[in-house]
Amino acid sequence: MKTLKNLAGISFLAIIFFMGGIDNSYIKTNSVYAAESGQIPGLFDPNPDIKANGSDGPVTVDFNDPVSITVSLNPGTAVGRNADWFLIAELHFGPISKFFSIVSPNNIQFGIHPYWQFPLILVPTTEVFNDSLPPGDYTLHFGVDDNANGNVDGTWTDSVDVLVRFLP
Repeated sequence: MKTLKNLAGISFLAIIFFMGGIDNSYIKTNSVYAAESGQIPGLFDPNPDIKANGSDGPVTVDFNDPVSITVSLNPGTAVGRNADWFLIAELHFGPISKFFSIVSPNNIQFGIHPYWQFPLILVPTTEVFNDSLPPGDYTLHFGVDDNANGNVDGTWTDSVDVLVRFLP
């Protein structure tokens, strides 16, 4: 059975955030530090990042080889803004694509849906999946938007392509 990590550290960070372990000054300080060190592209917009096997892709693996998916987010100057968060797998069948969304730690739904609505926070590189995938051509998307309306608006996204080959 394939298992997803709890958008791993994100739920953990949310608990720390709500318990007072990370306050706004901590997040703002770290966001400013990241901005000063050049980690935020553009004008301090949120910067989601998704990688497969440590790479921005494209990545090619053989069937039964594990694929490690990591995500991170620097919220930039939008820290604390309510947003929809999403992690979506797009499976390509020639010109047709099918979408599958992670909607909770162990629940995947067909279609495009947000994972949750939550204020933008700093998320360090966190592994959310490490297992084999069925053969196919995938594009994995991680992102946040600029509002919490329950729709995946995709204001800030990152994607990585993964090809899983079937070898007899």
